[in-house]
Amino acid sequence: MRRIDALAIGFGVFIAGGAAYLVLQQVGLDAASAGIWSQVLLISGLIGWVATYLFRFATSNMTYHQQLRDYTQSVIEKRWETMSSEERDRLLASLDELESSPESSPEHPQSHPQSHPPPNPLPILLNNSMKSVSESFAHLRQTGQCALIPFITAGDPDLKTTAEALRVLDRSGADIIELGVPYSDPLADGPAIQAAATRALKQGVRLDDVLDIVRTVGPEISAPIVLFTYYNPILHRGIEAFLKSIAEAGVKGLVVPDLPLEESQFLIDCAETVGVEVVLLIAPTSPKERILAIAEKSQGFIYLVSVTGVTGTRTQVSDRVKELIPQLRAITDKPIGVGFGISEPEHARQMKDWGADAAICGSAFVKRLSQGTAAEGLAQIEQFCQELKQAIS
Repeated sequence: MRRIDALAIGFGVFIAGGAAYLVLQQVGLDAASAGIWSQVLLISGLIGWVATYLFRFATSNMTYHQQLRDYTQSVIEKRWETMSSEERDRLLASLDELESSPESSPEHPQSHPQSHPPPNPLPILLNNSMKSVSESFAHLRQTGQCALIPFITAGDPDLKTTAEALRVLDRSGADIIELGVPYSDPLADGPAIQAAATRALKQGVRLDDVLDIVRTVGPEISAPIVLFTYYNPILHRGIEAFLKSIAEAGVKGLVVPDLPLEESQFLIDCAETVGVEVVLLIAPTSPKERILAIAEKSQGFIYLVSVTGVTGTRTQVSDRVKELIPQLRAITDKPIGVGFGISEPEHARQMKDWGADAAICGSAFVKRLSQGTAAEGLAQIEQFCQELKQAIS
């Protein structure tokens, strides 16, 4: 029951008291006795209002703390073993800050409408404490590993399957996961990803749906999520508002394939303030001066495009990549991920042998996930992810 309901009950009893006074006078009860009975009803109404308010306040506290306990048991304990010491320290510090913050406590009922339970802050705290893209690569370098970065399109074949696919990829060897936002004019995408985006859009999938998935699944997985989106959705929402919303959802990185280097600085600056790393792309045809400029600005890692064209499965990777990787190594120590055309375990192994820090695979995952039933698609990407990871291990 809400506070307004309790107030209505109290007011109703007060009106009933007034009506009782008039009725009792009509049946012959003297005015003094009628007044006493009406006052009794009035006081009862006030007591009822106060009692209802206190009951609602007490139960909201119980519900709030039960939510925290449940979430801690179901998510934090599951994630604790896979967290680095730095992540654990950040999470514990965030929890300490939460407990000491009066605004986040249910003891301050004005912070949350009593018609709804106070929001559970732990998913946000977990997302904020998770390792960044840069930290993931630093850990992999320390252990001499090459990263596997699979890509899937959000909402294809449906949102529920997308959420489960993130979990499947995480437990099957993905080090970072690239999640594509469906878009009507995907300039850099080949037929497989274009078709996936079209299917998702026909189902009404929008950016907020994608962020809901990240917000829900992000705390359950160890792989940071990098959002892949074109610039129009960012511009439509507003750069700062867009970045704030994806950061709050738990997105750790951002790839915008149609954003020119010359127009990227404001986005990079705004993203840095909310803890999102903007990954820039280098084409195989880029001149040396431009490669140097992109490598300097890119955050998290450098996305080296292996072909002069759109995404899609290919039989082999261009030898131009083999030439570019050492050139990039000579000018930057940032991690290098190679994508566009990586569709077989042999391709991923070749990228590692050529010196890349990550193999990025998209269309091959999207195709497999869209084949057959949702369960069959999930089984296919699980097996394929394990094969790719084994190839670069």
